[in-house]
Amino acid sequence: DFSHEVGETVADFSSRGPVNINYMVKPDVSAPGVNIVSTVPTFDPANPHGYGAKQGTSMASPHVAGAAALILQANPKWDVDDVKAALMNTAESITDPATGNAYSHNTQGAGSIRVLEAIETTTLVTPGSFSFGVFDKVDEKIKSRGKGKGKQNGTQTKKTKFTIENLSSKRQTYSFNVNIGNGSKAIKVSTSKNVKVNPGKKQDINVEVKVDVDKLDPG
Repeated sequence: DFSHEVGETVADFSSRGPVNINYMVKPDVSAPGVNIVSTVPTFDPANPHGYGAKQGTSMASPHVAGAAALILQANPKWDVDDVKAALMNTAESITDPATGNAYSHNTQGAGSIRVLEAIETTTLVTPGSFSFGVFDKVDEKIKSRGKGKGKQNGTQTKKTKFTIENLSSKRQTYSFNVNIGNGSKAIKVSTSKNVKVNPGKKQDINVEVKVDVDKLDPG
């Protein structure tokens, strides 16, 4: 008998993103990594079968590797980007019980992996995430007058694209919703509205991100 259900949470010691060199969004996904029972060496020939509860990336990474192996077994023609996208596209968002809100993307990635959903997905969106790096628009006029590095000012735009692949046997329509939260006045994301993709076909979607530094707090 169980007294209550314990939902998925992110461990306090779990690594957070972004990457500190190029500010890539990380992690990609989350997986079980706390108090996982696994085999351990005993160094005792008389008692060779040892087990212990461990935690960390050493436990979470094998979960993801095993999930990738199952996905490849079901879809042997998929490449690395396809497998990664399937895991990220179908991951389940994890909620922080302390706040009632979802953990940030730099804490949980796309969410907790769901192997069966990844195997049975009817849509692949690649890449699984975007990393635009640092937006650092500098006022060149102030800089040219010899007043140091200049100040952050004006707007900066970056563009990219992603690909939707319809794996189903029916024509599908896709729509997009971008929620910037507190930065919505300064950050605008433009992309296609409703996109129709025929069965077995792919469609490239352009994305434009515009940041207005004047509407953001310094830093």
